[in-house]
Amino acid sequence: MSEPSNAEDPPPGSTEIEVPAVVRGQLLPGRRVWSIARHGFRQMLGTAASDVIMYQFWRMYGQAMIKELYPRRAQYAEGSLTELRSLLFRITEANNWGKVGLEIKEALNEVSVDFDNCSFCEASTSDRQVCFEMAGLLSGFSETLVGRACTVSEIKCRAKGDDSCRFLIKFR
Repeated sequence: MSEPSNAEDPPPGSTEIEVPAVVRGQLLPGRRVWSIARHGFRQMLGTAASDVIMYQFWRMYGQAMIKELYPRRAQYAEGSLTELRSLLFRITEANNWGKVGLEIKEALNEVSVDFDNCSFCEASTSDRQVCFEMAGLLSGFSETLVGRACTVSEIKCRAKGDDSCRFLIKFR
């Protein structure tokens, strides 16, 4: 990937992460595109395989996005949960994802993320969680920025009638 001309690495120890203008509003393709892709994959491959493909695609996309935003960052340091929080707030705001809430539990190595306007399940209804794309994106961002493997589980989903989509990120 080419380096964005206006991307700046955050200063050492900084918790303020700027989202370069080059990615503002461009992080997610149109919601309709992903709805069509999800439906097509499910028809061709079945629900389980489709969910895995969408999760893995967005996980890799999240990893690439962090590396493109900060190409000169020597190491993605362990313990930067505050940076992760700042990044999620800024990217959410830059891409109009709606209100995001985060709770960091350092002692448990976990972060809870709530989206009141999840782009991936808007106007959907289901009897199960359906935001595998957002879970994958959060996984890619988190693993790359924090520098540790993690699992991301969606524990609430607006498509099921919940008031928000809630994801639990657990670091290993």
